[in-house]
Amino acid sequence: MIAARDVQAGEVLLEVPESLAVTGIDAEKHDLVGPIAAQCSELVGLTLWLMAERARGSASPWVTLLGTLPHSTASPILWGEQERAELLIGSPVLKEARERQAALQQQWAQLAEQHFSQAPERFSPSVFNEAAFLRSFCVVLACATYLPSAECFALVPVAGSLARTGNDNGCTLDYD
Repeated sequence: MIAARDVQAGEVLLEVPESLAVTGIDAEKHDLVGPIAAQCSELVGLTLWLMAERARGSASPWVTLLGTLPHSTASPILWGEQERAELLIGSPVLKEARERQAALQQQWAQLAEQHFSQAPERFSPSVFNEAAFLRSFCVVLACATYLPSAECFALVPVAGSLARTGNDNGCTLDYD
């Protein structure tokens, strides 16, 4: 999005109703993954919510929001080891991507052991699996917005496409 006119600092350009955003609280209230999400970090809770709602497809009440989110991202967390090693040689991102992938794989292994593998009839392995977890986590990481006033992360329609540079050229998102 690009402003067609000069914008004053602090000027509101877009308002999104709270009912269109999803937070960790919504993830914790989810009828399928809510109890599991409540035991996890906020971002993992949103990831589980995303996996469950994507599985519902067009039957999801959140289909419009889901349509604004990419299916996957170009995160190095998702790359194969050879590709990562070749493309990130000499970069500190190489070590960080490896560590984050390992941490996420460990997180998934714990979730699978404690919850998902215990009830495959409820949590279809075609939906709830490590690859989908990693992919969904990377989408949440790329698209979730931190709302300082609410002190939480949220998936907000359109917000993922806004340039938030952290300087005067970007925008600030918040909850009111």
